[in-house]
Amino acid sequence: MCPKDAASLRNLKNANVIITVYSQIDFADEVFDGKNWVPAPFAAGGSAYEKPRGQKRIDAVLTSSAEDNAATLYHEAVHTQQPSSMKHPQTEIDAYTQEEQWRIDRGLSSGGHRKKDASGKDVVDPAAIQRTVGTYPGMVAAPGGGKERIIAKQPNGKVLIERPDGTTYERRPKRNESAPGPQVSQPPGGSRVDMNSLQC
Repeated sequence: MCPKDAASLRNLKNANVIITVYSQIDFADEVFDGKNWVPAPFAAGGSAYEKPRGQKRIDAVLTSSAEDNAATLYHEAVHTQQPSSMKHPQTEIDAYTQEEQWRIDRGLSSGGHRKKDASGKDVVDPAAIQRTVGTYPGMVAAPGGGKERIIAKQPNGKVLIERPDGTTYERRPKRNESAPGPQVSQPPGGSRVDMNSLQC
């Protein structure tokens, strides 16, 4: 990432972000088969969250590709800088957009979200990003078009759905809809990154 991303690394340090790497990260999601919820694990490259409140963390899968590792770190770092008012899926659309532009600017391989413009120049492909985000667990069609998100299963058998504006409502789940589950990372505890080792 150096030397062009020195500022990004400095921002992570200044925000006291804790970075932990793992060999595998999955989310224990479930899919509704029409009668029951069945396991449907979702493999992830990383995640960004706050736990406890105010302590920003990045979990990332460490691979043999330095390019992919840097891209994952950049993507998750974008999440740590997003305003709390930004809701999913816009958070992912924003992170994928910035990541792909970052890859283009540095002459790296595509993250799957670019196209050629009329002059043959590589540019970010918003439609490809929308397709990727649309496959995320919990994403469902909103009445009248657009996307909403299932955020939890309810004890009454219904699902809690979040609209793009952050408001929520309940309804019965539909066949093939998914619900998010907890993050399961291997090995347990992972390996915490020494932030002082990230120098540019």
